[in-house]
Amino acid sequence: MVHLKFGAFFRSLVSEALAHGGCHLEHMHSTSGSSKAASFPHHDLNTGLAATVSRVHNDQLWEELNHAVVGSHKTRDVFVIGGGKFELFADLTTACPDGTAYFFVAAAVPLGEGHVPAGATLYHAVTASQVATSPLPWRHLFKRYLSAVSTCTSCILRWNAPGSMPFGTPWLCGFSTAKAGLLLAEEEANLLRLVRQTGLNVLERCEQGAAEAAREGCTPEIDAEQYPELGGMAG
Repeated sequence: MVHLKFGAFFRSLVSEALAHGGCHLEHMHSTSGSSKAASFPHHDLNTGLAATVSRVHNDQLWEELNHAVVGSHKTRDVFVIGGGKFELFADLTTACPDGTAYFFVAAAVPLGEGHVPAGATLYHAVTASQVATSPLPWRHLFKRYLSAVSTCTSCILRWNAPGSMPFGTPWLCGFSTAKAGLLLAEEEANLLRLVRQTGLNVLERCEQGAAEAAREGCTPEIDAEQYPELGGMAG
């Protein structure tokens, strides 16, 4: 399986962010003190279900996550994580000012008793911390999901109709690939744990990035005409 580290949408935003200066990545940290709520929803497109994720840092994983999230964003390459079994790539380009981000998790070594090759993408995810800009990551993920469905020939993985964009923010949305359906139960549980901890890490950076942009006077307004997904959220 060949995977792209970031799509055309995020590549264009990279160029735009560089042109406007953007926020300084080194000033964006993931800390529980900046959290506004005790939990956030994780919407899974495969099942159509949402789980509540507690904003509790996994002490054993957090430092490694900080290194992988920032390092992969800066180098535009994957970082091995999770005991050497997984690879992580995070794109924080739009964390400031939009308060959004994208990441994926792949296999670092053969998994699923050899049925999942090293380098195979296992999970795609996006985060959004403010309503006005949430349609952009949602559309990015939606396109990837439709592409994965159209090219999948396996009957192992369940593909659910993704439905509408989650109401309100913050949120983590994502989906697992066909290769993820070949993981062993323990590997699948470790993947889910990694995805949610990464989602928390990235989401807190998005919240801080949006807050930093707001202090500079950059506060996006809800535009339901440009983004129909926002209909009914203006109030």
